[in-house]
Amino acid sequence: MSTLYQDANWSLKDLKEHIEKAKEQVTKSKTSALSKDRLGYYINALVEKNRSGHNVSVTDLWGLIIESFLSGKENKTKLSDQQRAVRRGQNPFPIYASLNVRSDLSARDFGEWFECTPYEAGIPKYGAYIPIQHFGSKFFMGYLIKKCPEMRISFLEVQHLDSSPNNLTPMTNQLYLVDAGFSINSAFPLALRSQRHINVILSFSFSQGSPFKVLKKTEEFCRDHNIPFPKIDVADILENSLQECYVFMDENNPKVPIVVHFPLTNATFKDYVSPGVPRTSEEDKINHSFVLEAEHSPYSTLNFTYTPDDFDKLVDLNCYNVMNSKDIILMILSKALTKMS
Repeated sequence: MSTLYQDANWSLKDLKEHIEKAKEQVTKSKTSALSKDRLGYYINALVEKNRSGHNVSVTDLWGLIIESFLSGKENKTKLSDQQRAVRRGQNPFPIYASLNVRSDLSARDFGEWFECTPYEAGIPKYGAYIPIQHFGSKFFMGYLIKKCPEMRISFLEVQHLDSSPNNLTPMTNQLYLVDAGFSINSAFPLALRSQRHINVILSFSFSQGSPFKVLKKTEEFCRDHNIPFPKIDVADILENSLQECYVFMDENNPKVPIVVHFPLTNATFKDYVSPGVPRTSEEDKINHSFVLEAEHSPYSTLNFTYTPDDFDKLVDLNCYNVMNSKDIILMILSKALTKMS
């Protein structure tokens, strides 16, 4: 995301260039990320962060390692830099999610949704926000009392435990932020804030396990917090082979957003080059009949290095699944526009 949003007009262009850049990083060896030179760079970056007034933790080191994995070079961009890419509405608005937790409870027992955008950071539960440039600075009673330089995005993109005092919560003067996946592995609760007036959600499930787990957990969250959300009834769905696309809606309640859900599945891609164009050779069919969650799948969460062929197949699979559902997407968008009018 940080690399993509460095291009202020990325969604108006062909994504092939960005995909090729991602491929270069994903398919290269990661051993250089732990070289002597890189370790020296990490130490200097952490010292610089500490000198600027920010707290430093071991997860900051992990953020720098991930930076090396994904970009192969120093990335000093800040989240506020992404304002260039959204101020004219030319690209989707990015929302980065995490959970504010308590140090004496597990994230499953207590977790408050926290969001960062190119403009602000805060907790919707309390309506408490600060400019993103001041995230990590110190506040008291709503007043900025110690200003620190804005953090690099590399320190924000990892699941982290951050003890920077911010006074955004009524019970503590510190935020303890962890990966939002400890609650729901997609940021539905943030997208569903009433002020955002969401009509359609395109949901892509790339998590391991049940392809509908995220939706079921969101349904439960919304029920507990009186947030409009469609009923996710998958009993009949799970009795059949997984398809590329599912639609969940409430025909009787216009306030309920329509959810178009895309599980990560190789349902018909193994038989078709593109929608309506079948594969002609047995060798091609065999090569594309891969199972994403097989025991030795290259697509496991902890695998940071793909072969070029594995990378291409995963990109082509996702492209196919969306294009194969093009008519459904257009129908739902048309339906949503009709509801709005």
